[in-house]
Amino acid sequence: MMAADTYTDFDIRSDPLYQEGMIHFQSGAWDEAIRCFELLEKTYPDNPLLQAALDEARFKVGLDRSTRVRAKRWILPHWLPVLGRLLLVAGIVVAGILGVRALLREVQPSLEAARIERRREALLDEAFTYLEAEDFDAAEERFQEVLAETPDNTDAQQALAYIEARRELEVLYENGVSLQENGQLSEALDVFEEVNHRSPRYRDVVVRIEAIQRQQGLEELASAADQSYKLGRTDEAIGLYEQLRTVNVRYETETVANRLFELYMKKGRLLMTQDPPVLEDVPKALEFFTQALALKPRDSSALLEQKLARLFLEGQTYTYDRQWDAAVERLQEIYEQRPDYLGGIILNMLYEAYVRSGDQYRDAGDLHLAYEMYRKAEQLPVSDVAWARGRLAYVQPQLTPTPTPRPTATPRAGSGGPAVKPIPRLETLVNKIVFYSEANGYPEIWMMDPDGKNREPLGAGWDLRLQFDQLVEKQHYGPDGVTYAYVQDAWRDDLKEWRAQIFLVCPLDPQFGNLPPLQLTDIKGLAYDPVISPDGTRIAYVGQEINRSDDVFLMRIDGTEQRRLTDNVWEWDKHPSWSPDSLRIVFWSNRTGIKQLWMMNADGGNPINISNTKWDEYDPIWVK
Repeated sequence: MMAADTYTDFDIRSDPLYQEGMIHFQSGAWDEAIRCFELLEKTYPDNPLLQAALDEARFKVGLDRSTRVRAKRWILPHWLPVLGRLLLVAGIVVAGILGVRALLREVQPSLEAARIERRREALLDEAFTYLEAEDFDAAEERFQEVLAETPDNTDAQQALAYIEARRELEVLYENGVSLQENGQLSEALDVFEEVNHRSPRYRDVVVRIEAIQRQQGLEELASAADQSYKLGRTDEAIGLYEQLRTVNVRYETETVANRLFELYMKKGRLLMTQDPPVLEDVPKALEFFTQALALKPRDSSALLEQKLARLFLEGQTYTYDRQWDAAVERLQEIYEQRPDYLGGIILNMLYEAYVRSGDQYRDAGDLHLAYEMYRKAEQLPVSDVAWARGRLAYVQPQLTPTPTPRPTATPRAGSGGPAVKPIPRLETLVNKIVFYSEANGYPEIWMMDPDGKNREPLGAGWDLRLQFDQLVEKQHYGPDGVTYAYVQDAWRDDLKEWRAQIFLVCPLDPQFGNLPPLQLTDIKGLAYDPVISPDGTRIAYVGQEINRSDDVFLMRIDGTEQRRLTDNVWEWDKHPSWSPDSLRIVFWSNRTGIKQLWMMNADGGNPINISNTKWDEYDPIWVK
C-alpha cells in the first residue's frame, strides 16, 4: 500500500538523485549508478521503476565480473554449450538496451525541465546582480530573457517595473540638475522635492535642496542689501552686506567686496567731514578706512585716508602728552597732504605744536632750534600769528650771526670754503641699521653698522623722516611684493571687545582668485609691528598679552608655530627688523632702564646691546 501511494504521490523520475543514477547508468558507470539507486531505495523501497533500474545495473556489474578472457579451445565437443551461453548473453544485452532506451525516454523530459530551471535561476541571479550595481540596461536584458521562457515570472516582472521607475527618477533628477545649473532655483527646488518624495535620500538630492534653500536665502539678503545701497542707507547696507559675507564669504565675492569698500570709505569720509568736526569720531572713521583696506589692501585712496587718520590720532596723543616734536612730525605730514583736514583744525594744532616745541628748545638753551620752530609757526596761514612773532622777537636778539645750525661740512674740491656733506637716501644704506637717537636731546635719525660701530647722525628733516616711514612700510611686504602683513582690529567674543591683530594679504590663488585676508593672530592682548623676513617664510611681530609686557614674537608666514622670542616682566621689546639674510633680528628694549637697540638670533638666542649709550635710541630698521 505504501509503495503504491508513494509512486502515485511522487514521480521518481523527477528526483535529482534518480536522474544522476541514470546518467551513470548510460555512461556504463554501474557502481555509481547502483550507489544512487540504493540511496533512493531507502526512501522508495517498493518503487517498480527504481527496482528495474537497480536490477539492471546489478546485472551489468555481474556480467562484467563473470566475463573472463580465456584462451581459445578448439575442442569441438564443447562448442554447443558455449554457443548456448553466448545466445543467452546476447538476449540479455538486447533486453538491457531496450530497457535503457525505455528509461531514457521516460527521464529525458525531466532532465530537460531541470536544465531549463537551472538556466532561469542563473539568469535571475545575474539580472539581480546587475540591478544592485544599477546597470539597468544589462539587468533589463536578463529579466526579458527570463520572461521569454517563463512569462508569468513575478520576480522579473517586478524588477522590470522597478527599473522603469528608476529611469523616470533619473530623468527627473537630471532635469533638476540642469535647472539648478541654469539658475532656475525655484523650478529646480520643485523637481528635487518631487524626487525626494518618490525616493528619499536619492543620490545627493537632500544636499541640493539645502544648497538651493541657502542660495535663495543669500539672494534675498543680497537683494535687501542692494536696495539699501541704492536708497543711500549706508549703515543699513553695510550691516546687510557684512551679514552676507558672514553667511557665505564666497557669494558674489567681487561685487560684495566692491560695495562694502565703497560704503566703508563713504562712512569714514562722512565722519571726517562733519561740520563742525567731531574729533571723537576720528577713531570710528579710522576703523572704517581699515575695513576698506582689508578688502583692497593697496587702494591708494584708502591708504591715504587711513594714514591721515592715524597721524592725526598720534599727533593728538602727543599733543596731550606735550611731546611737541612728535606732534609736529605727525601734524606737519597731514598738513602737507591736506591743509584743510578736519575743517582746518589741523592747522591750528600744528601752529600750537610748533610754538610749544620752540618753547621747549628755548628753555633747554637751544635758541637756534627754538627760532626755527617759531619761524615755521609764523609762516603758517593762521588768522593770528602774534604768538609766534612774539616768541621770534624774544629769541632773535640772542642768536649768533648764524641763526640756524648747519650740518657737518667737508671742504669742497677746488674751493676754500666749506661744503655741505650730502645726506644719502636711506634706501641706499644696505646692511646698515638706521634708527632714532636722542644723543643731542631731541629725536634724530642715525645710522650704524650691525655691530654698533661707525655711528653717524643723518638729521631730523621731514624728508628723512618720510624716507624712514617708507622703509617701515616696506618691511610689511614679502619678497614677492604682493604678500602684505598689517594690523587690524578683530572682535573677541570672550572679551566682548575689539583687539588689534595681525592679518595677511595673500597672493592671487590660481583656483579661487582673490582670497579674503587671513587672520594670523588671535591673542587676548594686542599684536602689532609685523615684519616679513626677506626669505618670505616668517613674520616677527610684537605681542602684548594681558598683564604682560610687550615682547617680540615669531611665527610662520601662515600664522602657525607662534612663539615668544623675548620674555620680560615689565620691560618692553619692540619694533623688530630682519637682517638681509633672515638670520638675525634687531629691536629696541628698555630692559636697561632706557631705550636701547638690541640684536638677537632669529630663534631669540644671544641677545646683545648694540647701542650702549646713556640716552634713548629706538625704532631700528635694518636696511635691505
